[in-house]
Order: sequence, then structure tokens, then C-alpha cells
Amino acid sequence: VFELTQLEDMLVDKKSYGLFVIDRSEAAFGIASGKRIHVQEHLVSNIMGKHRQGGQSAQRFERLIEEAAHNFFKRASEHASSYWLPNIENIQAIIVGGPGATKDFVVKNDYFHHEIVKKIAKTTFDVGYSNDSGVRELVENAGAMMGEIELDAERQVMNAFLSELVKPAPKATYGEKMIREALEQGAVGR
Repeated sequence: VFELTQLEDMLVDKKSYGLFVIDRSEAAFGIASGKRIHVQEHLVSNIMGKHRQGGQSAQRFERLIEEAAHNFFKRASEHASSYWLPNIENIQAIIVGGPGATKDFVVKNDYFHHEIVKKIAKTTFDVGYSNDSGVRELVENAGAMMGEIELDAERQVMNAFLSELVKPAPKATYGEKMIREALEQGAVGR
């Protein structure tokens, strides 16, 4: 049996970013490091809609909805905090996003652990969803803030390549045959 834990620790990218997306109906959180995005958990709120419930007063029903929302925000932020806390020293920042004003509400009302609050980025980002795809969209929107990880550098190279391809006289090519021709002509750049 070989002890590989020290080697595995050396392979882990120490620069990482916590990712958190939330709205009233769902939340997801994870981490981005190196070339990968890991979505740890997706939570669903089950908060009742704001339609009128028979037999209940409007104020009581509204209070029940707000209490359910508070409990969901607390549960989502506690799950995320407990996931990030063991590796908090490696996390450069926690980036928060979501489709509405809920993300700002959750950040301003101290739902997160006090150690996590210190790492939360000042800027929040608007994203279309609060699930796994919302986490990935958050990485795209916050790319400039996350410049230190390879994932964003890769995305920038791909975007430059794709934008070059659609130009009338592209300086980029793809396909084995065309790449071989470009190599033989010495027309290859970085």
C-alpha cells in the first residue's frame, strides 16, 4: 500500500472561489478552482406562492411565507458555510449571484457564518437561474474577478478563437486538414 495523500495535496489547486446562487425558490453552491467547477448541492425551498389561501388572513399567510423564506435562506447559507469552512484559507473570495434582489438581501442580513462574511465579494451578479446552470453562469459573469484561475483564462482563449472564426477573413482555423496546412505554411501563432 502506498501513502499518496501528500502527492494528492500537491495536485489540488489552492486558489479557489466559493460560488453561491440563490432566489426564493432554490439555491446552489459550490467551488471553482483550476479548470473545474464543482457544484456541491442544489436546494429547493418549497415556499408557498403568494396566492390567497382560503380561511386565512392575508397578514398571517404573508407572515408564514416570510418565515418559510427566512428558514430557507438560513438553511442554504448554513449548508454553504459548512462546505466552505474547512478550506476557508484556500478560498480567495465567495461570489454571490441570483436572478433577483434576494442575493443582496441574504448577504446584507448576516445569514452566513462570520468567517465566510469576510470573504464575500462586494459585487453580486445577476444570473438567470439559481441551480447548477446558474453557478456556471455566475463563473462566466464574474470572470474578471476570478482572473487567477485557469478556467477563466481558458474561457477567454475560446472566446477569442470563436470571435476570430466568424470574421470575414478569419485568422483562425479548425479541422485536421486545415490545421496541417497552416502548420506546413508556418502560419501558426499562439
